[in-house]
Amino acid sequence: MQPNDNSLQPNSTQGSTPPVSAPEAVSPPQPAQVVGSQESTAIPPQTDPTQGFQPQVFGPGQVQPINPTASQVQPASSQLPPRHRNRLLKYAIISLVVCLVVVGGVFTVLKLKPLSPDQAFKSALVNALSTKSLTQQTTAKESSVESKEIVKYDLTNVKNPLVDAKVQLSADSAKVDFEGYGTLKDTYVKINELRGTESIPSTLKGKWIQINKNGITPNNSDTFNTMSYFYDPNYVVLGQYIYGNFSTTERKTLEDYALQKHLYDYTSSDVKKAKLNGTDVYVYKVRIDGTKLKDYNRMAAALFGINDLALNYSLGLVTDTSAEMYISAKGGQLIQVKTSSGVTTTYSDWNITELPSSPKGAIPYDKYLDQLNSANLQDPGNTQTKLFK
Repeated sequence: MQPNDNSLQPNSTQGSTPPVSAPEAVSPPQPAQVVGSQESTAIPPQTDPTQGFQPQVFGPGQVQPINPTASQVQPASSQLPPRHRNRLLKYAIISLVVCLVVVGGVFTVLKLKPLSPDQAFKSALVNALSTKSLTQQTTAKESSVESKEIVKYDLTNVKNPLVDAKVQLSADSAKVDFEGYGTLKDTYVKINELRGTESIPSTLKGKWIQINKNGITPNNSDTFNTMSYFYDPNYVVLGQYIYGNFSTTERKTLEDYALQKHLYDYTSSDVKKAKLNGTDVYVYKVRIDGTKLKDYNRMAAALFGINDLALNYSLGLVTDTSAEMYISAKGGQLIQVKTSSGVTTTYSDWNITELPSSPKGAIPYDKYLDQLNSANLQDPGNTQTKLFK
């Protein structure tokens, strides 16, 4: 493209010529040399580029003028007609989009590439120890007793874990349906249904009752009667598999113990591939040593800040066991565990689970007892629930 001639004209307003006594022949002004022009033109001596000048680049396609006081030559790109500039801009955008798509596609392929069984298992352990929240669903059946639980965890701060639980227990014609909410210091329970040999006063049905307050467990209550092991974080954050948003150092300590001690012992050659609800998974037949699991729980309890009473209760439930673990082949997440005792636990919604706020206006435990005793006095023949007595 040829440059615009107007842009090369000398500035006629820079000064006027003084009068002379007789006209003299004046050479016509010479245009400045244009970089890239095929025509050779004279260069004023004061702007000779061989005199030690180094061009300073200060923007895309822009070079500092050789003579700052002279008329500046416009950058070559600005001399293009609008239609050509638009075309170049369009090509640049298309090229950028293509690059982003290619890079993103490569990253996606690498991320979704199936891991080896050992890699997936280690990834599941690391992911569990850096989890901020999740949802756990558990079903169990032993003889005529069945239980269904949906427990949501907020483990963003391991020193202040939050738990929200919905539980259904049934045995023959008896049934209890309740909800629980807990922190390490405050716990609440709400009975929605109690059917069978016991009942609950209508004034208490569906009402939140506070059990623990500021870390103090009321008199005349215990873990079994209040069923707090379903919703009290002091109990439910421990167990066969531990989740939490631990620090890098804490996570490394727990991870090293689990891997080096072979806490979850399996044989790599026995790992099978399967589909679980449409997800490619590895199935591990795992053997869990009770003694090692107790040590692992003690380490985690210290990081959570769990009280000794709850820890001792939890450790009393730990035994040697075997289980099948289902871990996603691509994401490295533990999805499901089936134990030899018939308990199935499914995990989901990692880091996106949200919990409701703590119950408001809960009935204090002593007030609950007063209402319960009053109901018994009014109708001595009616067997009221002793769930919290």
